[in-house]
Amino acid sequence: VVVIVVVVVGGGGGVRESAQPHGWLRVEGANGTVCARGGPYIWFYRDAASDALRDNVVIEFEGGGSCWSESTCSRLSATFKDSATSTAAYFARGLTSRGVRSNATANPVRGWQHLYVTYCTADLHVGANTIEYSPYTTIRHNGAANARAALDWLIARQRGAAPRRVLVTGCSAGSYGSALWAPWIMQQWPTARVVQVGDAGVGVVTDTFLRMGFTNWRVNVPTHVVDAATARRVSMGTSVSMADIYTSNARTLAAATVG
Repeated sequence: VVVIVVVVVGGGGGVRESAQPHGWLRVEGANGTVCARGGPYIWFYRDAASDALRDNVVIEFEGGGSCWSESTCSRLSATFKDSATSTAAYFARGLTSRGVRSNATANPVRGWQHLYVTYCTADLHVGANTIEYSPYTTIRHNGAANARAALDWLIARQRGAAPRRVLVTGCSAGSYGSALWAPWIMQQWPTARVVQVGDAGVGVVTDTFLRMGFTNWRVNVPTHVVDAATARRVSMGTSVSMADIYTSNARTLAAATVG
């Protein structure tokens, strides 16, 4: 097996890219990125299969649980992935056979550019806080900076051109991440037809889940909840459901090209 490592300066802060099986790149080393327990952060990317498909992009947010307290963030709880090693292993298991990454001809986004935003921060991809939950448990909820690094890298790779079609998707925690990052992505590419589809992120959670999570993760709410009234409710700790966020974002972004 031959692995080629390329150091790229710009659009990611001197990141390192290494070739992976089936045409994928592993990207790491972006400034300001880190996993929950202090290890490095990575993401994966595959270029379009042909020039004809180059203006189509899939942005897939990885799933994998979350935490917001000493008990849920403990190593014993094992409710989330916390390292590049665990995210890479999870990615590899579905490299060519899982969902939108499938090589099956029935896959409607087969051959599109594909950014895979890994998840190792237990914060639905939107955290910006480091918390010492106990003397033995410190968690870096750095999901926002990690996702933003991957997205900025992808945007820089387009060299100023906007894609024509974009699918923003994810499963479980990645479903929430896709919903919460879709408004920002739409604003970066206002001429693109953006479709957000989440799997297993319907918001059937306790009343305190989002409130405690958004508080402990120190979410920059206006980035992800673009409706001012709903963003204010979230920031004040008022109970807000994912249905509220979906509805308010869709209403606010009605002028955007959304499928």
